[in-house]
Amino acid sequence: MSKYFKWAELPARKDIYTYDGTRRWGNHDLYPIPKKERVYGYMGYYSYYLVSGISITGFSMGSAYVSAGLSAQETIGAVLVGCVCAALNACLGVQVGLDKSLGFTMSTRTTYGLYGNLLPLFTTLLGNLVFAGIQAYYGAQSISLIIGAVIPAYANMHNTLPASAAITTRDLISFFIYWALFIPVVLYIPMYKLKTFMFPSITMTAATLLGVLGWIIKENGGSTDPLITSPVKVSSMNRSFLFLQCVFSTAAVWGGSGDRLSDWSLVGTFTTTAFYSKYGTVLWTPLDMLAFIQETHYAPACRAGTFFASIGLLTSLIYINIVQNTLSFGMDFASVLPKYILMKRGSMIVVIVSIACNPRRFLTQAVVFVEVFSGFTIFATATVAITNTDYWIIRRRKWKIPDLYQRDGIYWFWHGISWRAIVTWIIAVIPAFPGFSMSMQGKTDGVAHRIYQMSFFVGYPIAVCTYILINKTWSPEGLGIAENLQELPEDGEIIEGSIPENLSESEKDVGIVEVKQDKTVDM
Repeated sequence: MSKYFKWAELPARKDIYTYDGTRRWGNHDLYPIPKKERVYGYMGYYSYYLVSGISITGFSMGSAYVSAGLSAQETIGAVLVGCVCAALNACLGVQVGLDKSLGFTMSTRTTYGLYGNLLPLFTTLLGNLVFAGIQAYYGAQSISLIIGAVIPAYANMHNTLPASAAITTRDLISFFIYWALFIPVVLYIPMYKLKTFMFPSITMTAATLLGVLGWIIKENGGSTDPLITSPVKVSSMNRSFLFLQCVFSTAAVWGGSGDRLSDWSLVGTFTTTAFYSKYGTVLWTPLDMLAFIQETHYAPACRAGTFFASIGLLTSLIYINIVQNTLSFGMDFASVLPKYILMKRGSMIVVIVSIACNPRRFLTQAVVFVEVFSGFTIFATATVAITNTDYWIIRRRKWKIPDLYQRDGIYWFWHGISWRAIVTWIIAVIPAFPGFSMSMQGKTDGVAHRIYQMSFFVGYPIAVCTYILINKTWSPEGLGIAENLQELPEDGEIIEGSIPENLSESEKDVGIVEVKQDKTVDM
């Protein structure tokens, strides 16, 4: 079959890692990040996580639970607890990037095997598709507000689509305008150069969200009393488990940016309750609120305000969709077909597919948003628990990196599959899966759904304990071996799998390899 797709094969990079070029198990985007592309400093990484929290999704995380039935105080507490858990989990997960200059995709290879990692990657790729589509729909709403603020005819465009389409004619046009703006950024700006756009995005988005909060509090008379009242009434039991679900979904989904997310979920919580108190309408995204304002107060000042606010939100939506969804999808999908897929090609695939997946239906109600947001996390929880346990406890931060790219290495396990990780993943997912299935059918009562609502605190410890037990009983091959790939800045050649004799034991423990010669050593 490969001869028919020869035209699609990726050319080998000639500047780095030329020892093997593009092959069945590796390409430029899957090898350790070269030194010349490691341009993110402390502030760059901090800003990356910060921009993930200062976002519409971060805003909506709190407001969606207020709309679903929690009070403002309960939502703030739940999101705060979830963010603490997420930040701790993130600290464990990011260490592999600091040590090896590799990411999540390679972590799944060390635990699940070169073929077995398709299981966690499938659930991750599916989540990227859905959330890329959701961010694109938000982007379409932003563009509708921007154009509508300037052109009244666009704001009042007659809808020719049926209700079953779950989108208006105006927003559908804006949807494709969004992608027309988005695609050139993906194609022509490398990921390591995106940090240039982070600071403007953070500033504009933060100003917009705080501006919406300040405006609605002013409209509400400046009183704080209505902010603590839940607009939706639920039973005490349901409220308790909804609280746990808020903690769990925050902890599982926002592991990367949990340390700052709570601040902006708090803004969303206050804004939603104040908006309900003033207008009697439960709206849980800032775009819906801006659309409501533009529709009911179409005056020059209102049009100017919604115009600039929507531009601020649009910059955030484009940036987050690139780094959190499309490029993440591209990197993970590159692991499936390294000979043909780089991050950019994978990113274009997610653009095409997410247009067709109709994510707009997930945003029709806050309850649906909560269930979709929580659903993917039962699988992510098991995967992250296994990869963290493997890296820190089982392998003690020692990887044989050359074996990540070859069939006969220690990560080949059994026919490319690690039964230890697969069995652990299934055991960790099983308790929450019946409740997840029930929630997709609209059934939210019963013990199974309660377990699903707190599945992070059920699945994570089950995965950790099970994985440790299995690996201590049946130890995998290659524990304690640390080998790196290293590049030579002068000519780009590689020494593969060689450890100089003059390294200290601490350097060997974390796999640090100092290149002492200018030749390639084949394994």
